[in-house]
Amino acid sequence: MIETARPPAEPGAARSLESPSDVWTRLRRSAPEAGMVLPDYTGYATCNVSQVILKNFGLPNRCPDCLSPVLDRTYRKIILLIVDALGWNQLYHWLGDLPAARRVCDSAHMIPVTATFPSTTTVALTAIYTGLTPAEHTITGHVMFLRELGAVVDVLRFSPYGDSRREVYAERGIDVHDLFPMYTVFEPLKEAGLQALSITRGIFTNTALGWLHHVGADVTGYLSGADMFVHMRNHIRKDGRDGLVAIYWDVVDMLSHEYGPFSEVVRTAMDQCFYSLEREILQQLTPAERRDTLLLITADHGQIDTRPDQSVYLSEQERLRDLLMLPPTGQARAAYLYAVQGEVEALGQELEQFGSCIWPRRSTDVLAEGLFGPPEHAQRLRHRVGDYVAIGRGGAQMHGPDILRGQPVLKGHHGSLDENEMVVPLIALPLDAW
Repeated sequence: MIETARPPAEPGAARSLESPSDVWTRLRRSAPEAGMVLPDYTGYATCNVSQVILKNFGLPNRCPDCLSPVLDRTYRKIILLIVDALGWNQLYHWLGDLPAARRVCDSAHMIPVTATFPSTTTVALTAIYTGLTPAEHTITGHVMFLRELGAVVDVLRFSPYGDSRREVYAERGIDVHDLFPMYTVFEPLKEAGLQALSITRGIFTNTALGWLHHVGADVTGYLSGADMFVHMRNHIRKDGRDGLVAIYWDVVDMLSHEYGPFSEVVRTAMDQCFYSLEREILQQLTPAERRDTLLLITADHGQIDTRPDQSVYLSEQERLRDLLMLPPTGQARAAYLYAVQGEVEALGQELEQFGSCIWPRRSTDVLAEGLFGPPEHAQRLRHRVGDYVAIGRGGAQMHGPDILRGQPVLKGHHGSLDENEMVVPLIALPLDAW
């Protein structure tokens, strides 16, 4: 448990939500480079969505003043729909072709909010479920070197990297909560006697990451979008308690990886999502069921079209490979590089030649600057982010030595600081106003 991570929010004067253009101005003001956006952890960030929810139910929170106007009143029930990889730019690109989405957005308040760094699911989704920054929840990527285990770990599988089996470390008796001590938004709700429900894909319910995300929650698994929306509607109707129903939908992310985030396939998936939301939820609920119910829609991150021609392939870089103690960990668009002992400066010099593709940063500087969250917490990540962080520019990635140029790679990806992957919508729709 992180003792310092739940300070009560300071009371602030009543205010209204800023316009999307004003929020964009704020986000771009601190951008290190054109087209990049830094996480706005103390303001417009996805990790603060859970803080808004806690504030609504009168529980200890640190909801920033800028997001407090999302709560124009106290709601008895909040529905949180997390659409994996629904980027702000991606939604706006297709909005004219998505009638249901347009009707939802026209009836709601919508503002841009930032993902975490890295802008990847293991890190960013954890931040939504917990209300914590990466510096606090301590997950830094899909692949992590964990000194506690002396191994490189696939966090999604909770197994040694490269091992196709799942939860290998759990079978060895290792408790994932000992490696990543955190709490969830569901726990205080449950303790207060409120509804705390999480609806997620069935295959994720009994996994190490699911165990972290769903502490305190009643969990319902689904097979497809069809039963997901039916479960969603039934739980809203059948459980008369006040509280939270959180739903996670991963199809946009999967298809964006495979076809690209701005592909027709992804447009179709987004259309299906909002059409089903409108038809199966908004139009089916009675006025009494909609009363004092707030629908929040957000995402863990967006995606960007990748650029294989711009990427760095370690299979072609013998000198760079020789300077690395481990293959890159983290993710391809935000890779953590561990230097051979005594070669940290040499590694930095070698990385400079790839400046058009990656932005190499000393990990100590990145931690101190707050890219992962409050610097006073970030030092706990020191051994989890290597000596350098290779941040992808444009659509570039850093591929490990096992990937050869010309091999198929994902058409869409995320993890870096490009605004396409860093900025997502926060849509707030009071259902009795629909």
